[in-house]
Amino acid sequence: MYKKSFVLFILIFICSNLFAQEETGTVKRFFFGGGITFSPIITGGGHGEFALLLYHNGFDLRNHFVIRGNSISDNGIDYGTITLSEKISFGGISPNKLMRMYGFGEGGIGFFGNETKDLVKTPLAYVFGGGGGTDFFFMEKASIYFEAGWLGHLLDNKVCGSPIFQIGWRGYF
Repeated sequence: MYKKSFVLFILIFICSNLFAQEETGTVKRFFFGGGITFSPIITGGGHGEFALLLYHNGFDLRNHFVIRGNSISDNGIDYGTITLSEKISFGGISPNKLMRMYGFGEGGIGFFGNETKDLVKTPLAYVFGGGGGTDFFFMEKASIYFEAGWLGHLLDNKVCGSPIFQIGWRGYF
């Protein structure tokens, strides 16, 4: 018990020193937003997200919670999906503070349906992917973003994946 407490104390001490040296004067800790998704297999899609800043000291690390709804067409089969994902982004803000460039990895779970399966019945849908993006700040607390990457869906033991392109807006607070 004492060994575990000591290790926990050391970890808390190290992490508190990392965060004590942050420069957060103009960095906004949270944002929300949404946008649309384009892809060769996604015939219609949109998403909303909420994110929080985990770390900033010339380098941003953010945790996003993304709810996504898509209409997917793969090999003549049409699917509807609704998923909840967690996305981790890592990057930084340009020296002139006009843009933020980042990479990300995403994974999540949700529901899918088609002609033969109801949306909320098992099996579940799984989402995974990654890519990169850029936020362009047009106001101090607002940006337009562009993301490109790859997004895969595991639907009933079938993997449907393709490149994606997303555009949207974010409000920072």
